[in-house]
Amino acid sequence: MQQSIVEAALAGEHVLGILPTGTGKSLCYQIPALSRYDKTGALTVVISPLVALMADQIAGLEQHNIGCSVAVNGLLSLPERSDALDRVRLGDVGILGAAP
Repeated sequence: MQQSIVEAALAGEHVLGILPTGTGKSLCYQIPALSRYDKTGALTVVISPLVALMADQIAGLEQHNIGCSVAVNGLLSLPERSDALDRVRLGDVGILGAAP
């Protein structure tokens, strides 16, 4: 299922993937988002109400030496939030996680 979702997204198709918890939905957006960022510098915005999940996903990317993602949420200090938004403005971010 992941493969067909990722392939469709990479082909530029609109995709809606509804998968159970723990089935790797994050990869379904991370791979296309990172590919778009690498090819065109495009920013992908991911909106998640779960701040802990967002932080975990970004930490997971960083563990794999992928440093082009940041999160913006209410738990950040003003300097941390400012730094994250500066990175976005400079084009250094491919995935921006945001909490409503």
